[in-house]
Amino acid sequence: MEQKKMNERRRFEWMNPFFSLTGERALAIGVIGMILIGVIGYFSGMVNDGVFDLHIYPSDWKIALLYPLGSWFVLSVCLGVGLMVIRRGAFRWIDIFGFTAFARLPLLLGVLTGFLIPHTAPEMSHMILPGIISVIAVVWSIIYTWSGFRLCAGKGGWKTVITFILAIIAAYLIVIGLTLSQRRALLEKYTNKM
Repeated sequence: MEQKKMNERRRFEWMNPFFSLTGERALAIGVIGMILIGVIGYFSGMVNDGVFDLHIYPSDWKIALLYPLGSWFVLSVCLGVGLMVIRRGAFRWIDIFGFTAFARLPLLLGVLTGFLIPHTAPEMSHMILPGIISVIAVVWSIIYTWSGFRLCAGKGGWKTVITFILAIIAAYLIVIGLTLSQRRALLEKYTNKM
């Protein structure tokens, strides 16, 4: 029976790799991944500029590198506060920060799609394949985030689902509030160039 459980776990490990990762290891891999997301996003023109957002932006190191790290931090704190509400016992903050960082790795696939888009005057037909790949990357990232959150919560159920959804909404609102003026200035600068 135990062997059957192990085989079942291995079969679905690509959907939930956190059973075999510690928070520290996930954090190290995730931070390296976010730095790669920033560097590749800078060169491809497709950046992770929000909690799970991928957008075409003109090259800007500040957005390409700081936005993924800042939104990861905000999301991790919101998920951690949610865990404090639903979990009576203690949890390790390093696990929620690590699992949330690791969960952003699929977004690397999304920023790579920026190389497929001609940035001079992209037509809708040029956006279909990158759009599909980006949606898959975002959904995959959300699945990883949920898997890590549920593991840290130690349970599933409707309270965990609602807390997860509320934490993501809160993180989105905080990140948008913190970056709104920067986004407006960048949009104005970008539209004036055209």
